[in-house]
Amino acid sequence: MDLVLRYTFPAGVVAGADRAARRASMLALFKDKIGLQAAAGNNCIDVAEVQLNEFSTTTRVHDMLQIHLNSTSYEKLAMATSTPETDDYDIFAANVLNDPLKAGASSTSVGKTRGVGGAYNYEIVPNVATDTDYQIRVRFFVNDLLMANPLQYNNPRLAQPFKDLNTVKVTLQLGDIAARCANLNPEIVPAAGAAALGKGLVVDCISAVHTLTVRSWNPSTALEIPESLAWGSPRIQRISNDRHVVSANVISPPLESKTFTMTGVPNMLAIYVERPRLLKTDAGVDIPGTEWAFPNRFCPIQSVSIDIGNKTDLLGARVTPTELYKISTGNGYSKREATFAGIPSGIGSTQRGAGSIFYVRPSDLGLTDEIMNGSGETIDGIVRVTVKGASTDEVCYLRVFLLYDVFVYEEGDVFTEWRPRYSPATLLDSEFVFTDDSSQMNAIMGGWSIPRPIQNAWSSFTSWLKTPRVKKAIRQARNHPIASAYVGDSSLPGGFAKSMGYGDVSGGDVLRTAGGKPSKKGLGKLTKKQLMAMISS
Repeated sequence: MDLVLRYTFPAGVVAGADRAARRASMLALFKDKIGLQAAAGNNCIDVAEVQLNEFSTTTRVHDMLQIHLNSTSYEKLAMATSTPETDDYDIFAANVLNDPLKAGASSTSVGKTRGVGGAYNYEIVPNVATDTDYQIRVRFFVNDLLMANPLQYNNPRLAQPFKDLNTVKVTLQLGDIAARCANLNPEIVPAAGAAALGKGLVVDCISAVHTLTVRSWNPSTALEIPESLAWGSPRIQRISNDRHVVSANVISPPLESKTFTMTGVPNMLAIYVERPRLLKTDAGVDIPGTEWAFPNRFCPIQSVSIDIGNKTDLLGARVTPTELYKISTGNGYSKREATFAGIPSGIGSTQRGAGSIFYVRPSDLGLTDEIMNGSGETIDGIVRVTVKGASTDEVCYLRVFLLYDVFVYEEGDVFTEWRPRYSPATLLDSEFVFTDDSSQMNAIMGGWSIPRPIQNAWSSFTSWLKTPRVKKAIRQARNHPIASAYVGDSSLPGGFAKSMGYGDVSGGDVLRTAGGKPSKKGLGKLTKKQLMAMISS
């Protein structure tokens, strides 16, 4: 995205006898206080529709973005966006070493900042005749992977290409670009005397040009392409957005969602209480479009109580905030406990942790066997949370998301979306399988592919492994020359696959190499070096 933003300063804070002097004064005020929001290119997208041939799917990108950003490692985010640093604190503070708006020269790691001079290009551009002496234009060049299903954005190094494509179409609906892309520390206007914090600051978008770049692949003639492939396309559905007033400096009474209906049991729930991010007038009225002035921030969760079906008060007050943090990190939450708990960044500091996003699986709730991920049960739910209030009363929003395992399957240039759902009888008849459930192995937040990162399939989605269609896809992967190196019988996932009935790795298939000579060597026993030698011979 090629983005030009214009910053308007109040005249009272800009020193200088002439236009050039005032411009220099404004640029000096920018130091360590200007930048972009996390995943800025995606943050301004309300809805993305991706069409592959006759198949299309829709993702509400802005809605789901915080769920993804706070459950993904920095290393993966750095490959997906040029503004990967997420928010650890609830306000910006230029004197803090790891403030996300630190300039590149002020940051200990150039990739751990969203300030200028970091991981994206920028330039100060000349004003036009209609600009005032108190305005500065800055041009930003931002690159993001489009975080929309079924595109493979979570781990681009292992992205599996789409095949048999005749038509590709992407349609974007954008929100307020200035409010969602820009970050500007309102401390630029000091809170002194009658001047409120950020008083008079205005950020507006002059232009934004989006360019879609698609990487294409030419398949090797030495490798056989499977007839069918599958891609992870998890569905993140917001089912609660309830307004509550949270009183200052106290633990709130339970904030309750409206009753919601789950059509099928989700893989996970994500819960947070979003705090306001708007500047206020002197009269205390919110100024629309000023989300650029604050980090993404949430109320620190003190307790969670969930009703599902006829089970009530699951978790409840007996589970402490530290235990909630451990449950959340076990399900992918990537922040430190100080962030989750909203504690001050240092002794005597008014800057607090950015707050809690709570990730919980049905299996964490002690539910009966028929209420588990993949079950086709239609059940009602309610979420109640207590949170710690900020220093002033705030209007906050309780948001609850359901995360479902969904896959896109392609065969013969026809793409189909498929969501595993099982009856209680089927689930109770299934054999027990124990898998690694650590955050390192989780990939439910989107953008992973099958079959190349095949280890993710073993760890997160055992409920669908025994279906005929997935068996076919995995069996093909285990007989594929490249994939078999990772899922052969001697490997951990390969041994598990064999025990689940996915067949042996082929030992006598024919691989045609250059010159058309067939090799009858067992592919499962070739080393990577031997395989490459055969291909290049």
